[in-house]
Amino acid sequence: MKRGITTCLILAVGILSGCLADIRPDSLKTSIRPDAETRGRQILAEVIKAHGGLDRWQQAKTLEVTARDYWEHWMGRLMFMPQKESGQLMRWQTSLGGDQVSIEMQEGPNKGEKWVMQDWPLYRAALGERPDYGAGKKIHFYVATMNYALQLPFRSANAAVVRYGGQGSLRGKQYDLIFTTWHAAEPQKDTNQYVLWVDPVTHELAYLQLTDRELMKGAAGMMGFSGWKTIEGLKVPSRITSYKDAEKDVVLHDLRIESVAFGVDLPREAQASAPAAVAGEFGERKTRF
Repeated sequence: MKRGITTCLILAVGILSGCLADIRPDSLKTSIRPDAETRGRQILAEVIKAHGGLDRWQQAKTLEVTARDYWEHWMGRLMFMPQKESGQLMRWQTSLGGDQVSIEMQEGPNKGEKWVMQDWPLYRAALGERPDYGAGKKIHFYVATMNYALQLPFRSANAAVVRYGGQGSLRGKQYDLIFTTWHAAEPQKDTNQYVLWVDPVTHELAYLQLTDRELMKGAAGMMGFSGWKTIEGLKVPSRITSYKDAEKDVVLHDLRIESVAFGVDLPREAQASAPAAVAGEFGERKTRF
């Protein structure tokens, strides 16, 4: 079965109908195989092992990458691009297993600007300016989504719902499908759904289908992971590509990772807590990743 995602179509349908996107594989929308959970967790464990193992990843504690995100499609630039320029060099530091993130622009018109996520609340601070927690949902959505992607497949280990969804075909190749979410398999307005597309031979993560419960609850999309490299025993992709249409290779934006380091010191501002009023406001609209 073909599951190439045309994001603009899904966005339009979701917005017009007000419905929640549901990316469960067809086999999980009707009768569920008795071994769907057992097999799903077994394959997910094999995938995590193939990428270096959960213990090694947890022991690393933090990750730093330098990367450039190239926004290749007008729709991506118009609707989702948070940077001042396409291809700006960023230094991205994050806690593994969490949402403590510091991103600093390394060049461009806003060189030195930081986006800091403090376990979900996020602020933007231009060089020499005070933190602005009203930076907007576009930046928050980008940081939360890409931070989760950078930590795959390991972050999938904490999913409460894991199901094997059969196989899917993309560009003439077959993949094992692993569906993950929390609480219940059915769509929920504050909880994302994910489908990991896994190479059945190497167990490497090839694609990720995902919903958007933050900006547009009726939206879903597709990411591709390529150029896996082993750094300190852990696999890290060289590219994370977000598609407008994965089957036709139409790209929205392409994150290209230039350097990787584990076990770095996380900036103090990312480890700090947001003011109580701010934390409460963000907490009321927290989306489960």
